[in-house]
Amino acid sequence: MTEKEMLRLMGYNLNGGRFLPTVGDTPKIAMDAALQTVANVMVPQLFATWYSPEVVEILQSPTNSTEIFGEEKRGDWKDTVTMFPVSERVGKTTAYTDFGRGPTSDANIEFVQRDTYKFMTFIQCGDLEQELTAGAKINLLSEKQGAAAQTIALDSNSFNLFGVAGYNIVGLLNDPALPAAIDPASVSDGASSTTMAWADKTAVQIYNDVLALFNQISKLAGGYVKYNTPMILAVPPSVQGELAKVTDLGVAPNMEALTKYFPGLKLVVLPQLEDEDGVASAMLIVPEIAGKKTGTFGFLEKLRTSRVVLEHTSMSQKWSSSTTGALIFRPFAVATMTGIQKTDGD
Repeated sequence: MTEKEMLRLMGYNLNGGRFLPTVGDTPKIAMDAALQTVANVMVPQLFATWYSPEVVEILQSPTNSTEIFGEEKRGDWKDTVTMFPVSERVGKTTAYTDFGRGPTSDANIEFVQRDTYKFMTFIQCGDLEQELTAGAKINLLSEKQGAAAQTIALDSNSFNLFGVAGYNIVGLLNDPALPAAIDPASVSDGASSTTMAWADKTAVQIYNDVLALFNQISKLAGGYVKYNTPMILAVPPSVQGELAKVTDLGVAPNMEALTKYFPGLKLVVLPQLEDEDGVASAMLIVPEIAGKKTGTFGFLEKLRTSRVVLEHTSMSQKWSSSTTGALIFRPFAVATMTGIQKTDGD
C-alpha cells in the first residue's frame, strides 16, 4: 500500500498533490530526472575566508653584539689583512750623576694582524612568481631583499662573537687573548650538595658573583677601573630573570642593587652566551679605559649591493658584506664567568 492510499483510508485526499522529495529521492529535485552535478548547497570555503595582508615574520635571534662594542670601518674592499700597532712603554731609572748615562726608556711595538673575510648572498626573482604573490598582496621582491639583509646581519653578528673558522679572525666569545673564565662561587643549596647555578642562588649570592667579575677587571686594570666606570653586564635570556630576584629582607631587586653600587652598569641580553648544552656564561665588560676603546667590531664595507641583472623573465642581484671579527685592544677589560646556569642534563 502506498502512502497516498494509506492517507486516503485515513480520510485525507491530496487531490492530485504529491509528496516533497525525502532522503534518497534527491534526483526528484531536478524535475524527477537524475542530477548531472553533485548534490550540495555549499559554496567554496574561499568565499567565507578572511585574508589578512599582514605578513608574519619568523623571528631570528637578536643581532645585538653591537650593543657591547660599536662597529668601525677598518679598510677598503680590496684589503685582505687589517693591522693595528700595540705600544708598550718600558724603562728604568737610577740615581742621578753628571757623567753617567744610566738605563734607557723605550717603547716596544707589536703589530697585531687579522684577516678580512668577505661573504655574500644572492637573490633572484621571476616575473610570474612576483605576479602570483602580488595577488596575495605580498611584495615578493621586497621580502627577498629583506631576507638578504637579515641573512647578512645574522652572519655579521655571529662573526663578531665567534670569528670565522679557517681565518685569523676571532670573536668576542673566543678570543684567546682574553683572561681565562672564572667559576661562580659554590654555595649550599640547602641539602647535602652545593651549586653554582644562579637559579639556585639568592640575590646576594648572585650579587657576589658579579662582584667577582668586577674585582678581576679592577685588579688587572691597576686602578683605571672604579665602581662608577661605565660597564656592561651581558647574560643570556635564560638567566636574565635571576637578576630580578629580591635581595635579603625584600630591599630591592638584584639589578637595582647592582646599579646602585655600579651607576654606570648596563645590561645586555646576549643569547649566544648559552651554548648548545645549556651551559650559560656571564660577561662583565668595560668598553672604554683611559679614553681608549676596549674593542671594536671591524668591517671593510657593511653592505655592498651589486648590479641588478635582468634576464628574459627574471632578475637577480648579489649582496655582500665583510668582517674582521672582534678586535680587542684591552683584553683585561673583559671578564667571563661560566657555569652560572644548569645544563639540560641536570
